[in-house]
Order: sequence, then C-alpha cells, then structure tokens
Amino acid sequence: MKRGQVTIFVVAGILVVFGVGLYFALHMSSSSSNVDFGNPKDSVLLCIEEPIRQAILELLEKGGVENPQLRIAYKGINYTYLCHSAEYFQKCINRYPFFFEDFEESINEKSKIIIKECFDKTKNEYKKIGYDVDGNFRGSSLEIIPGSLRVKINATLNLTRGDSSIFLENMDFEIPSPVYKILNLVLRIINSEADLCDFLHGDYMILNPDILIRRIYYKGSKLYEITDKKSDYKIKFAVRGCVRNIWS
Repeated sequence: MKRGQVTIFVVAGILVVFGVGLYFALHMSSSSSNVDFGNPKDSVLLCIEEPIRQAILELLEKGGVENPQLRIAYKGINYTYLCHSAEYFQKCINRYPFFFEDFEESINEKSKIIIKECFDKTKNEYKKIGYDVDGNFRGSSLEIIPGSLRVKINATLNLTRGDSSIFLENMDFEIPSPVYKILNLVLRIINSEADLCDFLHGDYMILNPDILIRRIYYKGSKLYEITDKKSDYKIKFAVRGCVRNIWS
C-alpha cells in the first residue's frame, strides 16, 4: 500500500514538473514572437530619426541654405546673408524668396537616401535572426509641418518565420521637431527687415519664451542667432540693409 502511494506521488510530481515546464516554454515562445513582430516599423523609425535630425542641424548651421553664395565672417563663424543690399540707405532684398520650400526640398532629398538605407538595414537585421524577408522600397517623402516632420514611406515588408508572419504596407511617421517654427521665424525677421529695416526681437521673445534671439551689429550688418531652448536646434544668418554709413 505504501509502495503504491509513493509511486503515485512520484508520477504526480513528474507530471507537475512537466506541465510547468511546458507552460513556460510555450509562454516564452509566444512572448519572443510578439517582441520580434512588434519591431520592424519601430526599427525603421529609430534608424531614421537621428540622421535626419543631423541633416537638419547641418543645414541650419549654413543659414538654412544648401550652397550659400554671400556670407560674412564674425569671430570665425560664417553668417549667410538672407536679406542684403550693398547700397547705403537702401532696404535689404530677400535673397531667397522660397527659403522654406528650398529648405524642405533639401531635407526631403537627403532623407530619401537615409530612409532607403534604414529600410534595407531593417531587412538585413531580420534575415540574420532567421526570418524570410520580402521587401520592396518604392520611395519616400518628408514634409515639415507645425511641431513635427511628416515622413511617408511607400514600401512593402513581409516577414515570415515558421507559422508566423507579419506584413507591412507603407509606413507613416510624425517626428517631433521645432524646425517649422524656426524657419517661419526666420521668414518673419527677413520680411520685417526688408519692409521696416528692423525686427522687434525683444517683444517676440516675451511672447515666445522658448525662443532665444541674439542680434549683433557688425560692419553695417545685423547678425542673427535663433535658438530653440527646448532642443539644440539653432540657426545663424545675416541681414544688411538701411545702412546709413560705414560705421553703422
């Protein structure tokens, strides 16, 4: 009788251990699958964010102009003239009437290369961990809108491994960015300088405490530096107009 009870307890124990092991094996397998298939779109986003941000910062560093022609150096830093007149007593003329559109197009073209590389990188990463990958990249676009960058990727991505699969068709992102506000402020300054020979930057900063505007007078020019305090986005540019004499 005692031997029979011991046998029953041993068998029961084995069944319990086996059941617990099977549960955790299935649970871990399910969790792993969910994590893998939750990442493709996130992987692309994580890959493109920083390179696009750096491309914007580099263009802002040049005054927002891809190939600036007229610049002035001050303490080793070049400032691109966005509004300029070589004559005395004359208002400056806007040198880049499509400043916003040209900036956006430049970043859009650079982003196409970045996005394609990140799409291919994501495909390769999934191939390395055992997925069958079928992807077709057809193009992308980037638009600068208030508060963010709108990125649209025209592509398909099909990932399969075993009995599981995921299919993505097109990817849309909105990446937070202050660049829209900065570019529109630049346009506002240029228009005010061209029309009124001045911009009330102190008043603007009172109404917009998240923006810092520095203005330096140097050799008849006004050197502007705009900084978004919540990020590291910054642009420098120059204006020359309404100059009264060489010492202005």
